[in-house]
Amino acid sequence: MKKLVLLALMVISIFSSCSDEEDGSYVIYDFAPINFYFEVVNSNGANILDSTSTAYNKDFVAKTSITLQGKNYTMQGNYKAKVTPTTREYFTLFYGITIQYESDGKAYAVIGPFMANYTWDQEMVQIHWGDGSEGVLQFSSSYRMKKNVPVFDRNCQYTWGDSTIVFKGSGYIIKKVE
Repeated sequence: MKKLVLLALMVISIFSSCSDEEDGSYVIYDFAPINFYFEVVNSNGANILDSTSTAYNKDFVAKTSITLQGKNYTMQGNYKAKVTPTTREYFTLFYGITIQYESDGKAYAVIGPFMANYTWDQEMVQIHWGDGSEGVLQFSSSYRMKKNVPVFDRNCQYTWGDSTIVFKGSGYIIKKVE
């Protein structure tokens, strides 16, 4: 009798969980993480991060680091650190500042990734460039669902010396090293 009741419950649960109705409300979004790209060039316009170039500056790379949430990350290490927030959701690990070659063949200093589906409020990244100059990257990012579609609001600015660049979308910043 117990087996018959158990079998009946299994059959009921299987058929009650299946439905032919598809209303499109079961969309799963995979948010691309936020990364910041810097192309670093010398006074001749040559990329000093590209290890295959004669302009490659090993000392600049070794001395470049960032500070985020009180922790230091060098360009040559600390690539798998946890950054607030930590959740049970999947997200890529924060790599600090790395050199990445993109589809255009150029080498970039990349800061990130940061979770895209999290509210970052005036997050500040101090950049310590290998030539001794300093910069500050400050960004805010939030998202909301509007009619089951994610809407992002992002503001970023990069400040160095007396100059500031404000941007909202994708792209990269060129840093010129004298």
